[in-house]
Amino acid sequence: MAGEEWVKVTISLSRRSVEFFKEAAERNQTSYQRMIRRLLDTYADHYRGEPAKRSSERSNTRTAQR
Repeated sequence: MAGEEWVKVTISLSRRSVEFFKEAAERNQTSYQRMIRRLLDTYADHYRGEPAKRSSERSNTRTAQR
C-alpha cells in the first residue's frame, strides 16, 4: 500500500517453521524474513477483503519508501 508504515516486531517461531522458510527462501533466492512478511501481508489482505498485491508491487512500494 502506498504510504504504508513499517513496524519492527519480535516473534518466536518453531524451529521447523524457520527451517522451512529458510530452505524455501534459498530455493527462491530471496530472504526468509521477506517470505514471512509477504505471507502475513497476503493473509491479512485476504481476511480484510482486499485484493492481494503481486510480490513485485510490494517490493516496489517498499523500495520507494526507503
